Amino acid sequence: MTTDVREMGSYERELDGEPHTWINASGLPDEQVLPNVREVAYTLSRWVTEQRAVRGTVSLFDRRGYVVSDNPFAQMLVARKAIAEDDIVSGTAEVTEGLIFQGVKMECEDPDDADVFNQIARDINLDAVIRSAYREMFTYSQAVFASWWGWKDYTVRGYTAPPKQKLVPAKTAGPDGQETVAIGQFEPERDPENNQPIDRPRKGNKRRKKYHVWVPTRISILDSSKVIPVGNSLWGLDRLAWHATKEEMEMWDGLYMGTVSDATMTTLILGKYTPGKDEEKELMALGVDPTKLLELNPDYVWRHTATRSAYEKWPQNRMKSVFRLLDLKQQLMDSDRANLVGAANYIILVKKGSEKEPAKQEELTNLKEGMSIVARMPVIISDHRLEIEIITPKLDLTLSAEKYDTIDRRIISRLLGALTIASSGQRNETTVTIGRMVARLLESKRHMIKRTLEEKVIRATVDHPLNKDKFEEEPNLAYTPRNVQLDSDAQIVQAVLALSAKKDLSRESTLEYFGFDQAVEAQRKEFEAEVFDPIFQTAVPFDSPMNGGGMPPGAFGAQGGRPMGGGAPPANAAKPTPAGGSK
Repeated sequence: MTTDVREMGSYERELDGEPHTWINASGLPDEQVLPNVREVAYTLSRWVTEQRAVRGTVSLFDRRGYVVSDNPFAQMLVARKAIAEDDIVSGTAEVTEGLIFQGVKMECEDPDDADVFNQIARDINLDAVIRSAYREMFTYSQAVFASWWGWKDYTVRGYTAPPKQKLVPAKTAGPDGQETVAIGQFEPERDPENNQPIDRPRKGNKRRKKYHVWVPTRISILDSSKVIPVGNSLWGLDRLAWHATKEEMEMWDGLYMGTVSDATMTTLILGKYTPGKDEEKELMALGVDPTKLLELNPDYVWRHTATRSAYEKWPQNRMKSVFRLLDLKQQLMDSDRANLVGAANYIILVKKGSEKEPAKQEELTNLKEGMSIVARMPVIISDHRLEIEIITPKLDLTLSAEKYDTIDRRIISRLLGALTIASSGQRNETTVTIGRMVARLLESKRHMIKRTLEEKVIRATVDHPLNKDKFEEEPNLAYTPRNVQLDSDAQIVQAVLALSAKKDLSRESTLEYFGFDQAVEAQRKEFEAEVFDPIFQTAVPFDSPMNGGGMPPGAFGAQGGRPMGGGAPPANAAKPTPAGGSK
């Protein structure tokens, strides 16, 4: 027996006026079964409504979370959602940011220019700007910078180089008691009055050079979803426009008429941008109002993007490649959530009567009233013999770690740029090779950000007409540490130490490879020599004179060998073998 619900007016409103068909197979009249069905439908409808309110979605199972079109603005919104909500994506962004950005500094052959630019970097908080730019690149594959310029006065910090210690040929007493000059040996110059070594100052004069320069005083990151590339990009020249709101357009009209004053808009904006017919159609297809575009001044606003061709206005969003995986992960979570919610909101099925002896209406009524008092969940009553069942979904595979790990591993591999093959077949990757691949990719990303900042900040400052002849050199931006070290390859470490021992590699580069700053270490060594060394009186046994130890010439180390101060090897010294070893 079928009954169209539209014939029952009270039931039609509960189902939003949509036509539905239900089947009554209980053997009872529709008038007796309908109230119970209405109650169950109302309870289920309320449960669905509550789940919508909790999740904030239009449907119980949101299948559109990471399904996106080719519209770059839609991709930006989805990428922003992923980095804000997904644990793997957000964690990868934070970890890589901490790995590749520990500090920045300016390097230059002229120490005065380098110090001034380091002060500029400190004032604009360049470390935070670079980190924000990387986060934008990770999310949108582009970052839009805005700079504010002004006059600043700087005084070079530090001291000049100390005067060098003058060395004179060392004199020794000969067999006849006369002083002779030791060939190839020198000693500090002595004061003729007291015959004591002349103590030269460790520091030079305090630097006093001043700079009055026109420099960036603020650098900010703009919202990429409101910046539109416009015009012809044949030669890779970026023309950018701001997609203004109604209030911003009214403010610009007030600036044009002279009734409003705003220094930011007059500096960063050139004027209204009017696209051509073809470009207007393209912008409208992207959801951009072509009548609300304000062209940005390229001297103060610029964009850094991931690798793209000159004819491409938009870079390919690198995170788009994981949207499919994020969608699968979202559906997997929805499936598990449905199972868990279904288990928590279980249904109690109460059966009264049997096929041969159906329950009477009076029995059903009494049973319903009794169950309504003790039951807290939806109650379904039929005409079978009394039987109570709890209806819940199976939870055997709910929250299975293997299912999530399979998706999460692929997301991490894509975001880090680690190339891995399937689990079947031969695997040649190791932690060293994978770490090296990831490190080189991260170094490449931060290198391109460095190039953009060198062009738009450093070179723009040095070449600015207001700063003519004020700088001797153009500094370079350098990261510390120099390399992103994700693998511990002992051979590379030994090679760096060998180059440093042969004087092919500077001490500064060697220390930076291990993450240390030479200037800081020099200050600490000087402070320790003045304050702590007399207290601790640390001595290294069998140290050599060339290392500052007190071992006399001719003394040997713990394992024998040639004396550090010269002389012949001892009789029991190990003899070298032709292969280079000893026996």
